[in-house]
Amino acid sequence: MKIAYLQSKPERSCMLFNSSASRRVELYVHSNLDAESYTLICLAGANEQFERQRCMGPFASSDLAKGAMNALISSLQNEGFELIRGVSIWELAAADLARKVRTERDKHPVDTGFVPLGIVPERP
Repeated sequence: MKIAYLQSKPERSCMLFNSSASRRVELYVHSNLDAESYTLICLAGANEQFERQRCMGPFASSDLAKGAMNALISSLQNEGFELIRGVSIWELAAADLARKVRTERDKHPVDTGFVPLGIVPERP
């Protein structure tokens, strides 16, 4: 499958709607509050209540997260969804999900420093 990216960068959130199936998808890019990474959150469902949620990331920059969001938007548009302007109805749920991702991530810190084999780094 070839992914066609949109020409313009989306905002930090967008909404898509499929009128024939009455389905709604909302996409959000949230900062992980460490100023280094971002999470892409996707909520989907019918009209008032979302039924599915997905998180992607962490992404190293907001541009990378927006690029992934671009790819999702393009794919959804190929499936019959239309980009709409309007009021986001699941924004609070997305913010809560982003908070849960951050707290889980903070419980399990990862040290990504490289240590060559056989060389023990000096501790300050």
